[in-house]
Parts: sequence; structure tokens; C-alpha cells
Amino acid sequence: MNHPYQFREATISDIEILKELYKETVLTINIKDYSLEEVRDWASCGENIPHWIELINNLYFIIALNETNQAIGFASLRKDGYLHSMFVHAKFQQKGVATFLLSEIEKYAINHQIEIITSEVSLTAKSFFESKGYYIQYEQKKTGKPIMSHQLRHEKTFEIETFAYMSLFNDHFKLITRSCSMSQMFG
Repeated sequence: MNHPYQFREATISDIEILKELYKETVLTINIKDYSLEEVRDWASCGENIPHWIELINNLYFIIALNETNQAIGFASLRKDGYLHSMFVHAKFQQKGVATFLLSEIEKYAINHQIEIITSEVSLTAKSFFESKGYYIQYEQKKTGKPIMSHQLRHEKTFEIETFAYMSLFNDHFKLITRSCSMSQMFG
């Protein structure tokens, strides 16, 4: 798939940009599926700088960049296959950024022999993940600070044969799936 996006791994110097992107996305996009109280609570979780440092240092954490090198989204994956976060800037929704980020995360998972990707997915992102072969394992209510919100646990399994196939054909592959779910960042 041709796209105008690039990615790079996040560094500590990106924290302010990531915090703003995260906050704006949650307050602007997730308000469609959550109450004002829920999104304000959720957005406030992004103020924890030590937590950002921990995520950047310990996860595969990538930033999507547009043609002017502006950060327009990010995603992070733990070594055990848990997709910890994926957010796209409010102004870049429906432009293929999430597909690009998820594709890069899945390539990383395959190249590192991670067979299953799981995540808690917001109601807002549910249809996107399902369109990418992720299946709901179960629905859960997750408590942030004082607020409880709905999330959906998704999973996608990569067959062992997929690893070699992916390595040979890079962008031209079909993943064999079983089940999947994704959600909010600081849950």
C-alpha cells in the first residue's frame, strides 16, 4: 500500500508532542462514544510524564509522520504482544494513518515472532480493529481514576507459517486470523 507516511521510534524528547496529540484525540474523537466526564478523565491520564518515559523506554513505541514530518499518530506494543496504545491526531482521522500504524506494529510483531496481538479497544476504535481481522474476546468496564468506561478486549493471532510469508513478501501478505480487541492508553 502506498501512503505518504513514515514512522520512527519515539524518544523522550517527543513526550510533549505525544501528550498533546493524545489529549486532543481523546477529547475530540472519543467524545462521540463516551461522556464528557469520561473523556476528561481519560485525557488527564496523559499528563503523567514518568509513565510516558516508562512506555517509550520499555515498549516498541512508534510515531507516524506526515510529509512535513509532523507527528500525526502513535502506537506502542509490549514484547508479549499487548498493543498498549494507538492514537491518531484528530485532524488526520480517516486518512489511513491508523491502518499504517497497525501495519507497522503487525510487521514488528511478525518479525519478532509475536504470535498474538491483544488490546483493550475503545468503542470508538471497535469497527476499525474488526475491519483489520481483530475479534472481540470480551467486553469490560474499566475504571480510570474516578470514572468507569467501556472497553472491548480484542485479539488477532498470526499463524506460524505467516512469519516466513511476511518476511518474503513484506507488504503483500494475508494474515490468518482467529480473534482480537483494543483500547485506551493508560488503562
